[in-house]
Amino acid sequence: MVDSKAPYVSEARLAADPAAAGRTDLPAASDVIEKYTQAVGGAPAVRNVSSRVESGTVRFGVGPGFLVEILFKSPSRQAMIVHLPAGDSSTVFDSQNGWLRSPAGPVRDMPQADIEGAKLDADLQFPINVKKSFQELKVIRTEKVSEHDAILLSATNSSGPPLELYFDRQTGLLLRQLRFGSSPLGLNPTQIDYGDYKTFDGVQVPLHLVITRPNRTLDIQLLQVRQNVPVDDAKFARP
Repeated sequence: MVDSKAPYVSEARLAADPAAAGRTDLPAASDVIEKYTQAVGGAPAVRNVSSRVESGTVRFGVGPGFLVEILFKSPSRQAMIVHLPAGDSSTVFDSQNGWLRSPAGPVRDMPQADIEGAKLDADLQFPINVKKSFQELKVIRTEKVSEHDAILLSATNSSGPPLELYFDRQTGLLLRQLRFGSSPLGLNPTQIDYGDYKTFDGVQVPLHLVITRPNRTLDIQLLQVRQNVPVDDAKFARP
């Protein structure tokens, strides 16, 4: 958890390293986003993706892996189904509302604090929509993400915590996303690390995702990706 009264992480980093504010070797935010868009395949290719079906395995920290399916359909719909021994566990977002269902439990509403993050995750056109989704994009500094040199870009709106995006300085691809949701205990961080990019229909897709939250970690390794295939709208309907 992050103290909700403290400066946001990117602001705190900048205050701790005031020299970063005056650096001239940092690229403009618009150039970072343009390089990212080109790295994933270019705006026309990204715009052409209307659905995506992914399958692979997920591990919850240590322990065995379970089969997982992740379905996307424009506009901004996503369903993640984990096949557990006791039954399926589902997390669904229908572009406006979200819900969760465990094998033995009732359907529960997605916490309101997670809705904005779910919109980001479900957006198949995120690379070309990020400039429209945020009022201000600002390059903060360079960082190390694993062995990669990364550009940290902060995306903010007039209200709410910022989204922190880390782009590989060499390739332009997105390496990490750090976002925050409000909770009674403070700001609840979610970090998503992206790796093992492969090209499908002219668009680069990360096959390895590690989603880290205060209470658990999901390590997802995708084995198959299909795009622009039929996805039934019923997959995103509340039970």
